[in-house]
Amino acid sequence: MTNLLCNPLPFLVNCPDAKSLYMHQRYWLPLLFSLLWLLTPGARAAEPYQVEPWRVELYKAWKKLPRPPITPYGGPFGGEARAFVGNPRANDPDPAVAANWKARDDWTHTAPLGVYDPRKDPRPINVEYERAILEDWRRMGYNCAYKGNYFTFMVGEYLKQQGMMGAIDQTLFGQNGPPAVGFDGSLGRRYGEGCGSLFHPDNYKAGVNAITGMGHHYGHHLFTVGNHKLTCSWDEVGLREQSQLDYHENALKEFRKFLKDVWFQDATPSQDTNRDGRTYNAFTGERLTTWDDVQPIQLSLDWAVSAFNNDGTPKFSKYPEVDAKLFQQPGRYKLWIDFHRYYTFEFFRRINEESSQNLHKLGDPGRITCYPFVQHFMIWPGMNQRQGVASYWYHRLSPVVNVEHCWPDATAMDVNYAITDRLSPLWKNTVMGWVWLYFGTEGADMYNGPHDIDRAMARILGHAVDGTHHWLYTPIYRGRDQAQRLQIAYWQNFMATHYQSFLAHSAPPKPQVAVLMPDWSGYFYRVFQYPKQDWAYTLEALQNLQYGHHVITEEELELHPGTLDGYKVLYVIGSEWSTPTIRQRITDFLAAGGVVFANVDSLTLDIPTGKRIDYLEKTFGVKVEHKFKNCFYPTTQSVADAEWALEFDRWGAIYKLQGRAVHMLDDPRAWAKLYQRTTERYEIGPDGKQKLDTSDRPIRHPDWKMIRDSKGKLVRDEEAWKQHDEHMAKMPREVLSLLQSPLDMRQPPQIRYDLGADLRMPNPLPLKQPEGRLKGTAVTWGEVDVAKVVRGKPVAWWGDKVCGVETKNTVWFGTREGGSIHALAPRMPLHRTTEPCNPYPTELAANYEDRRLYVEALGYAARKAGVSRPVALLHDGKLPLNLEILPRVDANGTLMVIVINHDQTDATYQAIVDRPLLARLKGAEAWDMLRDKTVEANTDGQFKLVVSPWGVSVFMIGTSANLRPIKTLQAELIKKDLSVPQYFREHPELNTSPWDTPIPPLGK
Repeated sequence: MTNLLCNPLPFLVNCPDAKSLYMHQRYWLPLLFSLLWLLTPGARAAEPYQVEPWRVELYKAWKKLPRPPITPYGGPFGGEARAFVGNPRANDPDPAVAANWKARDDWTHTAPLGVYDPRKDPRPINVEYERAILEDWRRMGYNCAYKGNYFTFMVGEYLKQQGMMGAIDQTLFGQNGPPAVGFDGSLGRRYGEGCGSLFHPDNYKAGVNAITGMGHHYGHHLFTVGNHKLTCSWDEVGLREQSQLDYHENALKEFRKFLKDVWFQDATPSQDTNRDGRTYNAFTGERLTTWDDVQPIQLSLDWAVSAFNNDGTPKFSKYPEVDAKLFQQPGRYKLWIDFHRYYTFEFFRRINEESSQNLHKLGDPGRITCYPFVQHFMIWPGMNQRQGVASYWYHRLSPVVNVEHCWPDATAMDVNYAITDRLSPLWKNTVMGWVWLYFGTEGADMYNGPHDIDRAMARILGHAVDGTHHWLYTPIYRGRDQAQRLQIAYWQNFMATHYQSFLAHSAPPKPQVAVLMPDWSGYFYRVFQYPKQDWAYTLEALQNLQYGHHVITEEELELHPGTLDGYKVLYVIGSEWSTPTIRQRITDFLAAGGVVFANVDSLTLDIPTGKRIDYLEKTFGVKVEHKFKNCFYPTTQSVADAEWALEFDRWGAIYKLQGRAVHMLDDPRAWAKLYQRTTERYEIGPDGKQKLDTSDRPIRHPDWKMIRDSKGKLVRDEEAWKQHDEHMAKMPREVLSLLQSPLDMRQPPQIRYDLGADLRMPNPLPLKQPEGRLKGTAVTWGEVDVAKVVRGKPVAWWGDKVCGVETKNTVWFGTREGGSIHALAPRMPLHRTTEPCNPYPTELAANYEDRRLYVEALGYAARKAGVSRPVALLHDGKLPLNLEILPRVDANGTLMVIVINHDQTDATYQAIVDRPLLARLKGAEAWDMLRDKTVEANTDGQFKLVVSPWGVSVFMIGTSANLRPIKTLQAELIKKDLSVPQYFREHPELNTSPWDTPIPPLGK
């Protein structure tokens, strides 16, 4: 078919005779016209991912590396190329030595004073310490330096001599460069750790000079794949600038270019010349004839930051009369933010391209890439409008992407990997995982569990990852925290050991569940008003149900019609604002037999017009009539609504609940001030000062505690609730034609569910639970939309009000089930992630089973769609909710499955592998990898598996021939000495710093 699309003539020439041609023309003429239509510019969507050949080569070459780069933050000798003792002296009497040392301090990476040569450095080297550090690195699995001190990259050449990979520096450029410019000519902030305007030629030039210099002068230090050198940016280089909008004159030129060549791809704003159904004028309501007529919407530099009135009360922004336009002209606003999100990565793409060309002119082969280090800021929708980054453009424009985080039980992990697992194979991105483990004093209570880091790091290996950056590898792991160190060391060595034998050549099977990332809705919120937990914890619910899932970005869905191909169900969570194209894609998906889940007023606000539309009514059989909401992350769709909500996210407010004690449930600081407590008191030491615990928190006095009634329930503070009621009463009663009212959270809404008589269960699992109706009642801790049923049947009610409707292939809930899961979630993950906590619940879920009704309700659409599980684990014949199942498979059909137990359950599970995965593995063995034990010699895909409490299990299924080399490698890994080297056991003073280890004097 592909050949026919490219050249239909052979098909016509090979017809046997003219009569046949005539007789069949009623068949082939429509086909020919269809083919010609497909070949028009706007219809070439069947193969949308056009990746540059050099990126494909880099991708393939990286995958062939014997081991991937595994880098700690800093080291091994800080900013030194060797373990030099003492500091350089710029006034050394030897002019050659002084000149060499002056060349070392090259802040611009352009070598204006020459290139520092460590071989000419006369300082002594602490060889014993140097050997010990390198041995420590080898035991930890590290093989490549990364940032730390500004000149850490200079150790790269020496590491390569030691058989390692060199350095991936976090290259800083453009410090204090020209700042962003407001539409009125006002200047933004300058940054000491990052450049200002990405559109100012000075900042661009600083980037090109720095990256060219890194490649030409210091390329011998850098991690190199083939002839491709790699470095990365500090967060601040791109992200700090993007905390302000930028109206630099070059931004206007680039904005028009983006609209014309990238987003709309039309000859004029008014004409749909590429025939994709989209034009600039239709989207914005303007009547422009040329792209030169386009002007960006005018908003203040800090348009997304709330401000304060003279009396201390919060207001929408410093210039609310200016920034209100984001609601008045939402189409123009969205495009301007879209452009900033795109250009962060286009800025780096152009710098890399010009730097690579410069290297060629200087006689250096290959290319250099500085990849932005930004994915941390993408974990929640709504953050992006402030930080100016987008997952889609990151993958499309950067050959290497970073993915975070490394928290064992955080939904942020689900979100990030569900994005990268989808986009990285399409855009040929190699992926660096960021192992972000807190350290030292701050993290004293965060990772003390027997398998906390095991769970976090094993999860990385279940996804598309080709290396890691570890922030930080602290000396404290060699001292106080050796148990955590062993967990880090094991999984880093596991990744290095099995990268070439399996991990580099395998991938997670494509899931059947897609979840739309609601970035565009996030554009219309202050950072901490958007109810983003609802969306993220929906992904956690899918994880609890052992359903694999991908995140679909709105940019991809808008630009590529085939994005939803192959998925059975689409979840649309918290996506109030949408475009006509997105809604058409969803309509087409439904027409093709897909199932769509949507919640509350998702898909009801039209970005081009700013008006509420009837898409839910037409498509889901639902007419939303009234919204009820509380103070925790309330939806806000107008200036008045957003300003009303600002009160609820202020530190010290009666509603604000987050800090470093939220996980300590016997501590009053773990609860909102809506509930009574005794007088605040802290322990006082002999010196008259407050005593501090190991995390530098004041130790509370035992007399300071929550007040409870005779049944042990928290008692409300009625004065605080009175203040609460006064704030809630100020809520605007109608927003964009939707009526809204405050909820009385003294008695939170009880939602009754009655879901589906025919819950199809694919790849049938021998479940004890009935497959009939899902019925029950649960409290909802977020907002509630009630609706009139236009068609379909009601499936959820709040009292006599309908808040759930099902049709043949849609499910709508007027509740935020993910938000309720978040409200009852264990507090330790929230403590680790510093996410604000819902102030209303007075009791938290004891285990994952307590959230089952919310989870099963969210999973109903996937069950309705017939979504299957490649691998499932049952406990006592029931699908447990405490497991995370991460399968990956290679070209031979060999299967690796990482199983993570997220609670204290101590059990033997029944593993069930879907038959299609076993079809190519006749006579295959099931092997418990971590225990190096055969589970079933000739498996039928069903066997018993032990997963320890809070722990990890990894099993593989494959033929003897394919498993044999992996078994050999695993046996070597099991025998490897991962302990702290003797040198550091003898020098405990070197194991106390939360950062790098200072190079000790000779003889120590």
